[in-house]
Amino acid sequence: MDKNSVVIAALAITAVVVLAAAYCIGNDRDDGDIADQYWYQVGYYGYGLDDGEVEYHSSDEYDHYGAVYDLTVFSVSDGMFCGEYYGCNITGTYADDQIRFMGYYDGATIYFCGTVQNGMLNAIAMSSYDSGLLSVYYTVYSTDLDDVGRNISVTDISGSWELSDAIAVTEDGTLTPLGTGLEITEQNGAAFTGVMEQQIDGETVETNVMGTFTGTSSDGYQTAYAIDSNSERWDLLISEDRVHLMTAEFDDGAGLVAVERTYTRDGSPVDTPVYNELEGTQWTEVSGQNAVFWNTYTETFNDYVLTFEERTGNVYSGTIRLNGTESFMTAYSLGSTELRVYSEYKDEPLLVFCDLVGDELTMTEYFTSVTLGGQTAQVATMVQDVRIPETLAGTWSSMYSWVIYDDGTSFFGKINDPEPNVLLVTSP
Repeated sequence: MDKNSVVIAALAITAVVVLAAAYCIGNDRDDGDIADQYWYQVGYYGYGLDDGEVEYHSSDEYDHYGAVYDLTVFSVSDGMFCGEYYGCNITGTYADDQIRFMGYYDGATIYFCGTVQNGMLNAIAMSSYDSGLLSVYYTVYSTDLDDVGRNISVTDISGSWELSDAIAVTEDGTLTPLGTGLEITEQNGAAFTGVMEQQIDGETVETNVMGTFTGTSSDGYQTAYAIDSNSERWDLLISEDRVHLMTAEFDDGAGLVAVERTYTRDGSPVDTPVYNELEGTQWTEVSGQNAVFWNTYTETFNDYVLTFEERTGNVYSGTIRLNGTESFMTAYSLGSTELRVYSEYKDEPLLVFCDLVGDELTMTEYFTSVTLGGQTAQVATMVQDVRIPETLAGTWSSMYSWVIYDDGTSFFGKINDPEPNVLLVTSP
């Protein structure tokens, strides 16, 4: 990301998602499956929060659906795409039949993720509007306008839940966040709403929460996304006996913080699996690429370095380096292959979504770049051991050198030294 870029994938104040200024995609990239397609919104089910009131909305209430939420995909290139949504140009990622994008579009910060199955696109759309309106919808798309999208059957999570365990990781260490109650007051198929107690600026606060199941699973758990009345996004893993929530945010009292909460019906303890053990590992960028609106794809390199220093449960603390600037980061594992990383870059929130595939960590960042010309998606491939190309392996002798002396003078030219400077490059 260049110095004229403004990161928009933040949560809490400026974003609606926990899912990433950066989202990591896998190696199995599907090019062309969705390209040159116009996707009609043929169904939606979810909740909106406006002026403190939560209301349920569905496409069952209407005879037709507004074209403003239709999705057009212009082109796909190596796991990235350019298109149009909400009347705006968009860029995003498409891999393993999953499509994702996020950004600030015409007065709304929108996060969109979906899965293509049997010619239909089932997606989650989370939005935070400048007017204060918040919404989260389970939406269904088809290339055939005559298709009808349906709600889905999922686990019934309505009713009361009690906190079983909770941790929060900050730059100053680990603490136990306040707030124990979770009440799901209403559920309509995939969509649900309720009230959750949580810690805000050192105090216990009761917040409205709205969410929806994705229709997919991870490590045996059904997955869902939620947003609360503070525009904070939560990732959920759900089974019959527990609700597992995770998020990362900036708290005025604690600074950067990642939170993991587990609820059961009576608060009884349960074993929460540890999805990854990445503490003590460092990941270095080896390649990157951009997708800029109007079908422009370019190679890029931002010198990303992720260092996972400590782990508590499924939550990490460490550092992230971007273009030579190193900052504290928090992160958490959402299943065995997905991670979220949250930090700051040049005083702007930085949210990164990552996938761990084999020996590679792949991450995508969404931001607005003045230099690149608008809304941009950026993918970086990272490895633990930096790979040296075989063509570089061997012994290299210096022919010319640039020398700066203590007195400030310098010299550039060929050095006539009987033992010239030697650089030895070995293959890993």
